[in-house]
Amino acid sequence: YAACRWMHSSIDAFRHLMGEAAIEDIEQVNVHIYEFGVSALSKPHPATLLELQFSMPHVFGLLAQGHPLLDLRITDTQNTSAASFAKKVSLQLDEDYQQQYLIENKLPARVSITLKDGSTFEKVVHSPLGEKGNALSKTDHLLKINTLINSSPHRNVRRYARRFIPK
Repeated sequence: YAACRWMHSSIDAFRHLMGEAAIEDIEQVNVHIYEFGVSALSKPHPATLLELQFSMPHVFGLLAQGHPLLDLRITDTQNTSAASFAKKVSLQLDEDYQQQYLIENKLPARVSITLKDGSTFEKVVHSPLGEKGNALSKTDHLLKINTLINSSPHRNVRRYARRFIPK
């Protein structure tokens, strides 16, 4: 994802949960992570591209709109639907995850969604996709590489990379 690596476990969990219910039925999203994640990733309304990359509420809003997060742009900060959804997202400290973050250098997350009818769903992700023990599939890995190549502003870089990387 083009967002901060510290939120990738949370993104993976939320993406899984989006299959449980229609986005319009989600009343609240709670993200339980480590302290640094809470303090660094909670800003709901990013004004710059860098702030967007560190705004879990807005990134979740983009996901809710079907954004693949392979490439973020400054225009994504102005997505009003994402900004509206971001108001439903809150981040909370989980002491167990804090210990895993500090001692084991892990990035765990537990995400729960509460629907308008009161039902809840929860997903825990201990390691983000792409980490040891949670590897990317070959297809996803090629998609990531090709997205990065195609987004390069340097034509010679794209041309050179195409000689080695299949489309």
